[in-house]
Amino acid sequence: MPSESVHRRQAEHNKQFLDWLDLDVTKYLDWTVTAIFYTALHLVEWLLATKGLHSDSHANRHQAMSRVSELKRIYPDYRELENQSRRSRYEGAEFTREFVKSKLMPKLERIESLVRASV
Repeated sequence: MPSESVHRRQAEHNKQFLDWLDLDVTKYLDWTVTAIFYTALHLVEWLLATKGLHSDSHANRHQAMSRVSELKRIYPDYRELENQSRRSRYEGAEFTREFVKSKLMPKLERIESLVRASV
């Protein structure tokens, strides 16, 4: 399983990619939504790794999140990002800049803030 530092590095790398996409101009909002989710995933895995927990599937990650008090608070945000990413990847959902900026990015910011305060 990847270490804490690997998950931290990947979360930061994904966040840099989001910054590079520039939400005000990108035409790749579908990929933006997916990158938001995978940034959140690596943030969550980073915190789990600090507790000696690792997950090898989305289902296992959900179970692990339910056992870590800090992660329970952001679980609804995480699930929403996961659901929107799934819609993007498998259903061809289209997203507006406003939705991504006002609904999804704040969820990622809450997850990142909680993880950074907890590790």
